[in-house]
Amino acid sequence: MLSSRSSLRSIVLVLGVFSLAGCAGDPNVRKAKYFTSGRDYAAKGKYAEAVVQFRNAIDIDPKFAGAHVELARAYLNLNARADAVREFPGVASF
Repeated sequence: MLSSRSSLRSIVLVLGVFSLAGCAGDPNVRKAKYFTSGRDYAAKGKYAEAVVQFRNAIDIDPKFAGAHVELARAYLNLNARADAVREFPGVASF
């Protein structure tokens, strides 16, 4: 009985690792999660946290225009106009 329970745990653990590895390896999935997290933070008025998440998405895909736009908006909400302005040329060039 103990060995079958141990085997079941091992199987579940291996499946969990493979499942996480599959998501972690896909940059599109990772950038989408950061982007969604950033929008969630921004919706709650947590703009500093949103900036971090949008930056993470842009680090994965520098041409991710939506993340640049949202990052600029978050900066504007933090009264960091110079930082916001720096994001807009990045949006226009993509």
